[in-house]
Amino acid sequence: MQSNSFLGVDVSKTELVIADAAAPRQTIRIANRKRPVRKWLRALPSGPVIGVESTGSFHELLVDLAHQQGVTVYLINPRALFHYSQAVNRGRKTDPLDADLIARYLVSEYERLRPYVPPTPEERTLFRLYRQRAQVVRKKVDLGQSLRELDAVCRPALETALAGLQQLVEALEQRIKQLISQDAERAALAKRLRTMPGFGPLTSAHLAVLLPRLRPHSADAVVGYLGLDLQPRDSGQKLGLRRLSKQGPSESRRLLYLAAQTATRTSPEWQAYYAACLKKGRAPTEAINIVARRLLRIAYALYRQGTVYEAEYQRKILASAT
Repeated sequence: MQSNSFLGVDVSKTELVIADAAAPRQTIRIANRKRPVRKWLRALPSGPVIGVESTGSFHELLVDLAHQQGVTVYLINPRALFHYSQAVNRGRKTDPLDADLIARYLVSEYERLRPYVPPTPEERTLFRLYRQRAQVVRKKVDLGQSLRELDAVCRPALETALAGLQQLVEALEQRIKQLISQDAERAALAKRLRTMPGFGPLTSAHLAVLLPRLRPHSADAVVGYLGLDLQPRDSGQKLGLRRLSKQGPSESRRLLYLAAQTATRTSPEWQAYYAACLKKGRAPTEAINIVARRLLRIAYALYRQGTVYEAEYQRKILASAT
C-alpha cells in the first residue's frame, strides 16, 4: 500500500492534535467539531492514512467523517499504544507527543491493522447502551462500597440512591432487549447463544451484535479481537508467564468472564472442566479465563454454523481436552 502521509491524531472532547510521521514534532490543532474536521479532511493530499486512539466516543466524529471522505482510518487500541510507547522508551506524555506516537505506530503496524468500518445506527446505539450500563453498574458498586460505614440516619437515602441506579440498569437492559428483538437475524442468533451454559440475555445479545459486525474468519481471530488470547513474555531461554493481551472492548471480556463463572457453577460439563484446570495447577482466575475463551470459541461456532449448544457433545469434547 502506498500513501503520501501517515497521520496520528490525539483526540479530546474539544480538539484534535494531528501529527505527520514525515514531520516529527510538528503538530496542528483543530476543533473537534464537524465543520473544521471536514475542512481539514478535504484539504489532505491524496492517499492519507489516519490513526486515532479509541477514546470512548470522542473519536467518532473524526473516524466517521474520514470514512465518508474515503480516507483510510484505523482505530487503535489504547493498550497497544501503551506497550508501543514503552518499547520506544517514550517518557513524557503530552497531546502533541501522543499524536506523534500514534503516527509512528501507524507506520510500523498499519499492514496488520483492520481499517475502520462505521457501525450501523442500530449497532452504534446498542454499543452505547452497553457502555452506559457498564458505567452505571460500576458507579453503583463504587457507591455501595465507599459508603459501607455511612451513618445509620443517612442510610435510607443511600438505599434509595442505589435502588434508583438499579432501576436505570434494568431500563438500559430492557432497551437492549427491545432493540435486539427488532432485528430477526440478530434475535435468532441471540436465542441460539442463550442455549449455552452461563449465557444470559445480556451476554447473548452482546455477542449477537458483535460477531456479525466483526465477521471474524476464525475462532482465533475473535478470541484475539476480544483480548482473550495469551501473549508470550519470553526472552532468550527464559519462558515468561503468558498473560491475556486484553486487546479490544473490556466490557466483552467482563461479560464472558461472568458467563464462565456461571457456567462452572451450573453446568456439569463445565464444572468438570474447571476442576480439571485447577487440578493442573491453574489459578482460579486463570481457569475461569480458560473457560471463557473456550465458551467464546463455541459461540463463534454457533454463529457460523447456525446451530445450538449440545451439552452431551461438548461434554465429550471437554473430557478429551482434559
